[in-house]
Amino acid sequence: MAGLFGSPPCAVGLRAHCLLSLWSRSVSYNVRFNFDLYADFQLALEKKEKEPFKVEHVFSAEIDAFKQAYIQRNFKPPLLFRDITEFVKGEEDEKPKGTTAYGSFLEVPGDIDVLIAGSSCVDFSKLNTNMITMPRERNGESTNTFMAILEYSKRTRPAIVILENVVAKAETWKSFRDYFWSVGYVAKDVKTDTKEYYIPHTRERRYMICLDIRDHFTLEEATEYSRKWESVMDGFKRRASAPVSDFLLQDDDPRAIDIKDAQQFTAPKKLSWEACRNRHANAREDLNIDSGPPFLQQMPEHAHKAWLKNRPMRDSDLIDILFRKHARNGIDFTYKTRIIDISQNVDRVDRAQLGLTGCLTPRGMCFLTDRIGLLTGQETLSLQGIPIDEVTFTSETDSQLKDLAGNAMSTTVVGSAILSALIVAHGKLDTKSIEPARAPGTEVKKLSTWGKNALEPDLINVTSQNTEAVTQTIRSCAEKTLRRCTCEGQKGLSKFDILVCDSCGHNVCSGCVSYPKHHLTAKKVLRADRAPPESFWKESGQHFPRIFRIVAETSMDSCEKRLNAVFQSTGLSNNVVMYGQALTVALNSDFVWKNYHRGREWSVIYDAPNAWAELKIPTDRMMYWEVYAKPVDNLPANSWLRKVLATPIIKADCSGLSGSELSAEQWVVFLPEDKHCNLLLRGKGKKLPSFRAKLNIPGYLDETVPERLEISVAGQGLGTTAEKLQGKYLLLANCGTACSTLYQKEGNTEVNLFLDPDPMGEADQDPFVFAKSHERLGRGEKRDIIASVPSWRPWNKPDVPVFNPWRSELREQHGPWRVDALLPGSWVSLGNSIQFQDGTPLITRGLRHHFGASEGNDDENICLTAGYFFEAAFPFSEIPSHLQEKFPPTKAQHDPNDSRFWDALAWTTRNLGPDAFKARGTANRWHKMREDIIVSAFRCRCSPMPPHLRWLNQTDPVEDHIEAADFENAIKSRPKPFVVDTEVAGLSASLKIGLNVVSLSHRAIMELARMANLTEGQADVIALHWVIETDYFVPPVVAFPSLEKNLLNNADDAMCNQPEAMKVELRDEQLRSLGWMISQEKGRPFKLEAIEEAMIDRIQLRAAIRASTIVNVKGGILADAPSFGKTLTSLALIHEEFMRLKRDEIEEPLKSDSGFIPTAATLIIAPDLLRDQWANEHKKFFDSSEFGEEMVIVIRTINDWRKLTVAQVQRAKIVIIAFSLLTYDTYVSHLAQLAGMPPPNLSGRKFQQWYKVADGRLRQNVEFMKGHTVSELSTYLDNRIGEFLSDEKLIATAPTKRMKGAQNAAQLKAKLKVSKPQTRRKVQGGVQSTDASDAWNHLLQPVLQLFKWNRVIIDEYADLMELGPGKGAYQKYTPVFDSAASICASKKWVLSGTPPVADFSDIKLMASLIGIDLGPEVLSKDVLNQKKLKEFRAELTVGESFRSLQEQKSHRWHKARHDMAAKFLRTFARKNEAPLHGIVCHEFLKPVNLSCVHRAFYEDARYAMEKEQFLGTPAEKVDPRAPRRYPGVGPEPDFSEASEANLQTVAAACHGHDLKAIIAYRLLELQKIKKSANSKFKELPRVRETKSLRNWEAQDLGDPDADAFKEKALAQYKAQKKTGTVVDPRKFLEEIRRVELQLVLQHRILRFYEAIDRLKRADREATKPDDVKCQFKGCAAVPASSEMHIIPACGHCVCTKCLGNEVLPIVCGVDGCDAGFLPTHALPVTAFGDDNGDKTEGSKIDEIASLLRELPHDDKVVIFVQTGELGKIVERTLETHNIACVIGSTEKAIKSFKTEKSLRALILDFDSRQQSGLNLQKANHVVFLAPYLARDQQEYEATMLQAVRRCHRFGQQKEVNVWRFVALHTIDVDILERSERRLKRALVDRGSMRSHPQTLSLGTHVEGNEDAELIELETTGLYALVPKSVVRKLGSEVKKGFTSGSLLPYSFAVSVDVEEKADSDDDSNEDMEEPEELEDESMDESEDESEDESEEESGDEL
Repeated sequence: MAGLFGSPPCAVGLRAHCLLSLWSRSVSYNVRFNFDLYADFQLALEKKEKEPFKVEHVFSAEIDAFKQAYIQRNFKPPLLFRDITEFVKGEEDEKPKGTTAYGSFLEVPGDIDVLIAGSSCVDFSKLNTNMITMPRERNGESTNTFMAILEYSKRTRPAIVILENVVAKAETWKSFRDYFWSVGYVAKDVKTDTKEYYIPHTRERRYMICLDIRDHFTLEEATEYSRKWESVMDGFKRRASAPVSDFLLQDDDPRAIDIKDAQQFTAPKKLSWEACRNRHANAREDLNIDSGPPFLQQMPEHAHKAWLKNRPMRDSDLIDILFRKHARNGIDFTYKTRIIDISQNVDRVDRAQLGLTGCLTPRGMCFLTDRIGLLTGQETLSLQGIPIDEVTFTSETDSQLKDLAGNAMSTTVVGSAILSALIVAHGKLDTKSIEPARAPGTEVKKLSTWGKNALEPDLINVTSQNTEAVTQTIRSCAEKTLRRCTCEGQKGLSKFDILVCDSCGHNVCSGCVSYPKHHLTAKKVLRADRAPPESFWKESGQHFPRIFRIVAETSMDSCEKRLNAVFQSTGLSNNVVMYGQALTVALNSDFVWKNYHRGREWSVIYDAPNAWAELKIPTDRMMYWEVYAKPVDNLPANSWLRKVLATPIIKADCSGLSGSELSAEQWVVFLPEDKHCNLLLRGKGKKLPSFRAKLNIPGYLDETVPERLEISVAGQGLGTTAEKLQGKYLLLANCGTACSTLYQKEGNTEVNLFLDPDPMGEADQDPFVFAKSHERLGRGEKRDIIASVPSWRPWNKPDVPVFNPWRSELREQHGPWRVDALLPGSWVSLGNSIQFQDGTPLITRGLRHHFGASEGNDDENICLTAGYFFEAAFPFSEIPSHLQEKFPPTKAQHDPNDSRFWDALAWTTRNLGPDAFKARGTANRWHKMREDIIVSAFRCRCSPMPPHLRWLNQTDPVEDHIEAADFENAIKSRPKPFVVDTEVAGLSASLKIGLNVVSLSHRAIMELARMANLTEGQADVIALHWVIETDYFVPPVVAFPSLEKNLLNNADDAMCNQPEAMKVELRDEQLRSLGWMISQEKGRPFKLEAIEEAMIDRIQLRAAIRASTIVNVKGGILADAPSFGKTLTSLALIHEEFMRLKRDEIEEPLKSDSGFIPTAATLIIAPDLLRDQWANEHKKFFDSSEFGEEMVIVIRTINDWRKLTVAQVQRAKIVIIAFSLLTYDTYVSHLAQLAGMPPPNLSGRKFQQWYKVADGRLRQNVEFMKGHTVSELSTYLDNRIGEFLSDEKLIATAPTKRMKGAQNAAQLKAKLKVSKPQTRRKVQGGVQSTDASDAWNHLLQPVLQLFKWNRVIIDEYADLMELGPGKGAYQKYTPVFDSAASICASKKWVLSGTPPVADFSDIKLMASLIGIDLGPEVLSKDVLNQKKLKEFRAELTVGESFRSLQEQKSHRWHKARHDMAAKFLRTFARKNEAPLHGIVCHEFLKPVNLSCVHRAFYEDARYAMEKEQFLGTPAEKVDPRAPRRYPGVGPEPDFSEASEANLQTVAAACHGHDLKAIIAYRLLELQKIKKSANSKFKELPRVRETKSLRNWEAQDLGDPDADAFKEKALAQYKAQKKTGTVVDPRKFLEEIRRVELQLVLQHRILRFYEAIDRLKRADREATKPDDVKCQFKGCAAVPASSEMHIIPACGHCVCTKCLGNEVLPIVCGVDGCDAGFLPTHALPVTAFGDDNGDKTEGSKIDEIASLLRELPHDDKVVIFVQTGELGKIVERTLETHNIACVIGSTEKAIKSFKTEKSLRALILDFDSRQQSGLNLQKANHVVFLAPYLARDQQEYEATMLQAVRRCHRFGQQKEVNVWRFVALHTIDVDILERSERRLKRALVDRGSMRSHPQTLSLGTHVEGNEDAELIELETTGLYALVPKSVVRKLGSEVKKGFTSGSLLPYSFAVSVDVEEKADSDDDSNEDMEEPEELEDESMDESEDESEDESEEESGDEL
């Protein structure tokens, strides 16, 4: 069977794996269109004693790389093609050919029986406004793919074609049928719906069968078969009976948690929704819900908060409408499971029937109501019938999986179509058997096994321990590891402490606290007292049985009689037999261990064919067993029995659990006899607002619920139940549950009454229940209840009918209510009539010595053997009968990745490590391996070289087809790493696991060979080690230790001698650094490692091979802090070598490499601004006799380079160039000429590929040059260029710049020049004769790549990758990076004061600059942030993307690479701090209180931006705040971007101070809006009357002033006569609503400024005007103005008393105003400071000007700003104050600032890297206008250090002062507190310049990595920024709360990398419980490895 037909690039996509099917005509039938469907179908045939059929999967086709990888990985088609449109590009008589996913170009098989295809549907879809009716109506994806399928069918004549597409129009499918008729096929189509085929998913599609009437069927047969096919298809129908919830992941599933965590790294969405506003308004009117407090203001703690906060306003409003719609009916939809596609319009969503989902589209945004978050991609696949637990995924994104699912065929539907076709037409197909299809050149050989004798037996029989001790151990471990917060899921552990509610006992981590609020006080569970969840099963797993049977020892007659009585009394006597059978089966079942489940308590789960059991481990009582019976398959979904069996039917306390001893007592069986009792409920206490009243639902504003309930019970025979139920109950309104209905019994916290909705049930059937636990249940979980009250609601009147529980009327009292309560059955004791019967112990054998190749294998077959390392043996009779089928009578080999196999036999391998390996010391340790297989790796195809790229037509890269074919064949032919065998021998059965250690070794060896450039002759330098991990656990978060900690210093290194002939002496620390550099240049060994691994995830088994070798490298990384003196130390290194060695001695070792010109010179490559700084440094510190003019060559201009000769470079000691030279057009063109090829295209990857070719050709040309004259070289190069241009393959390999106009090969001729002849020339040491010569050493403008340099130094290397991570991301600086990295030198040094060391990719780039390849880049979302991942993927070819998605590396593999990167830093990098103790540097905080106008403008802008974050559309289109160019106010914030940078701009500058002018402007704007509104209202008489229009007329605008205007306008214009053209109501409403929105917002803006003016005036005048009063409804207070608050959202005023109310609305309390309101949003009038009347550019910039006026006139200042716009504002302000300054970082500006005394200030932009490395000692003040807004923590710290060290460095003659300005109560504080995470001392406000500097001791226990907090010291009134731990110690001595008062906007808060996030707690890395490190055998380690380990230890001490 071959796979799915796809579509061209950007296609809406191919269908899932079920479509990927073509069948070979020469085999009997067998369809593998689904992983499970085939196996299930075959099993069904065997049960019916029918002959199974077989199918050959011939090929598949798919266009998208990630889908290709998914298909290949899971279904392994012999051939997988990319684009079906390629198949028919040739002539009609040509055989189809196509490009495979690997890049080979092969013939497409044509001898097939069945073709299953789905053409692109985008053009045929009714959702497409430009849809087409039939193919060829318009060219596009749909036409092209359909015609390709048609043409392929025409050429190859498959007997059956099955085609799928959207329903479309009838004409579309008629045209499909006609087209196939035209090529000889009879076609018939049927309409299908997925929900009619088993799956609860409404997805309508059409399927068409096409039968070939030329070669296979007659016309009559084809017509008859097509009719039968339709009938058989209809027979396969079965409407979905399982609800949609059965297809969803549990919310604690790690896959769901991962998606939730990933959403915090997604950017806010921008979306224009003007067209939707009208629909939303109509929906609110129709539903009578109006607008109110947004749902997103009270998101529950488990919600996907990050995703919801980043939704555009259109989506947020839609969710809010749906929430209110259901709330109006008394339904809390956060407790109901509904899937709603919020990408659809409001009138199209929420229409699916209960238990079903609507159609899932590729770009849909499916919102899951009870999750309050997104449906995951894997869940969408599940709803297409794809078994997500049995297919594998790698690094696909969630959106890619949704794309895959949205474009997939539903497996049940396409499966029915395929089977129906085979049923009706199989008789006409050729059924002869042939070998399975394989790709050309592939051959899969069967593995042989060996090593059984190497296994050592071990009886697994855990030593019996004291039962009480075992139980205590288990419970203790369970308590430490159980899940206490929803964010933890199954595997996670919150990094925060756990808070406990005092009222209800709910647990939540402090990071998730939100809604409901609960009563969280000091009670908590500390993070340090908890343990990771895996420690539970690692420490306790050995105590749980693997297999057991429950046996009923006595007759169950008494139980059966009781059951009969129960069923007869309930009228359900027909069910007694079925229930009794279920009970009997459960009591005689063989249970085998399945897994562990972590929840509020741990469960150990055991499975049996017809039952399952759970061992529950609570922390507050003894362990207990629960046994469940499985309902039979044909039991109806709504059956009474199915509901009963959802709860346990047998329970018992676990009294014994030790080794193999099992015992239980107090066995009880459940009797489903419902009892009823009457309850009397009386409402007491206060009347509190109900759920709907709090939400402001119209008609329910006065609805209340009682504060207390008094319950009494009437009934007999209830026993203790009555005692439990009756009593007094208190409403815990802040403790959650559906509709906030939790009542807790006073004095007994274990009895709670609350609404407990069925997520999939009808709302009117949802009961109130009495239960111990009130926590939200997971999907499929059932609550253990005491009683239920089906129809009662606390807001109903007593006489409300049962069938209408939602009715509500006003009443004066609550209750009393008389209700009927249901007690769900009873438990009957069985005494000790049931016993455990434990299974027999297993005998296991494990490996006892090393792995190696088996004896006697030749090189050709050496990798086709697998060695056993584990065997489990047991009596065959003891295997549960339902599992014996897994052990065929003979030896059988199983798929190691068969999840069903391991699910059945997991009990045989559980705790494999402790039992079978650890006792022998062979598990989880690296062991040395035999080396006899290393040489054979170079001759093996297990690890083929990926194909090279070719640039066809010089545009897009593709794989070399021939190389790709070889690569594909090798990959498909290599053997699997694991082998799993079962065998039955006599009475014994065994399971054996083997490892193909040779094949894995070959892969590791060849990867290492590519990294270290090793050949077969160097095999002896490779070492091999192996490891087997038997308890490998994948941690939920990949958080590795910080790499920065591995940057050691030189404190313990010896000082070298002071170099001679230097003008200055080096400091001691510089001498240590120089000594280290000298030792590094002797060569340092470094162990390179390549690891290949294989895993069986289901049994936590991992095997790995490590190949390693030692490379010797000269050089390193100087990462010394800015101002340490890296430049001087590097120059001293050059000088020291020349003092120690002669030039010839230096050059001699360089001559060994051919293809280079050796030179003893050092090449220094520096940023353009630092080039002259290097030149000046050598003049400053060294004698001219040592570094004279000819000894130091500085290339400043291109002309300097043009005058340079080869001989000059050979005579020089130092050559200094700037980065820009390496990519200068003239330079690169000359490099191309010398390489004998055309110049390159400088766009990233093309240059990289070109450079590889050019470098090889250049080596050949240099060798020719050495023996010939320049003239001869010129001719030779001309020939080389000609050869290049005539070689098409070479041209495709090295993409070159496209020639323009008449350019041709003649223009590429080499134009080589030599230096002009001179008669005599002076050189150092005498006079040399130089007659006119054509010698090569007189060659002018030599490219630097000609030389083998003694040394290369790259300064500030991070500037090479300014726009991206460099090589691999193909950004702007990649050509510079590649050029610099590839220049050949004996020693290489890289300099950077702040090197990026965030992750492995950063270190890999750094290492490549000194010639070390740390291994290939693996594109994994686990270790790369989204930005890097996107950049790396951007330039991958389709083939590379496909290969990158084929495998998913383990956490351990990434950790090993992380460790290698750390070791690289410890070996080759040093970071020394500059000892600047003698240069005093003070850092001061400069808090600024914004002036009144500035504060008002900031709050106005902040509110607008926060709104814009939800509006998601340019403000000028929808927000009247856009035209806010108020007179004298600015700068204009960009409201189209709700970013922190824009908000920082507003906090920094506001060039105005006149509040009256702003009010006047706002009044003018309001009048304009009113005028615009009136012009629209005038059209009202001409608007056609519709329901929408009537709804609009009745709608309030949510603002009293705007409503008054609308009411007046309607009265004025509605009564006018209709004249003129009729106006379209839809267009009118869209426009009028836009105007109304602007009207509301303009009223609110004006009201806001007027309120500030009014209250500030009252405050100044100390009066109480009449209009200074609280405006909230019901408040008559007239407080002092200082006690008033203003709501920015609407401008209304509220008093302090109203804000302090316990019960507050979440909308404004003013009648008619629906603005969102939270108490924290209200601003006290005191927040608006005083205006002094002298402000010019805003409070903060004016403070900077004041600071500069106070400074001495000879002090200079460097001011750092975030944006260029702010720089101009600062410049303008300083000029206003007569302070001379210069802006920018150009060379001219910096030179002026250094030399001109009149220039006081230099303004630099933070974001320009040009400031790195600058020496600005002339300035002694550094001013930060605002905290630096960085992308991540590392960037923040690096940039701040670089900025300060521009001035605080050696050579500074004055004290340095650093001033950090921060505007209080703004985003400045948010950013500063989150950025300063490594404070070693407090940042304190200095006060005035005349006061003494303030200090604040932090004590001795400051945490090293924590958030800071801004405080005000009560004693001094000054401000300080201190770590939060210090704030806790200071307690009440400080004031807090200076942040902006709202959530930090998006990007900074979420752009911190995962590693940083994990590090944010002081001990988070330790508590993450990194999996145990793999140890090396001490006897096997080489001396080099031992030395490395000792260095590692010393590094840790440092």
